[in-house]
Amino acid sequence: MLACAEQLARAQSVRAIRLNVSDKNLPSVRLYEACDYRYIGDADLGLGAYGLTNFLLYEKGL
Repeated sequence: MLACAEQLARAQSVRAIRLNVSDKNLPSVRLYEACDYRYIGDADLGLGAYGLTNFLLYEKGL
């Protein structure tokens, strides 16, 4: 799915894709890093009521 999203984005001249992922979702973190997404910071997206207090921000230039 990531490759498809990247292909569609390139076709529309998008310069980068950014992803937010819970720091608790380690399989997704590993996948994004393996697909050359780079960590650019973290954020609180206001989802603490759901047990999601910290999100990692990733970006890949296209």
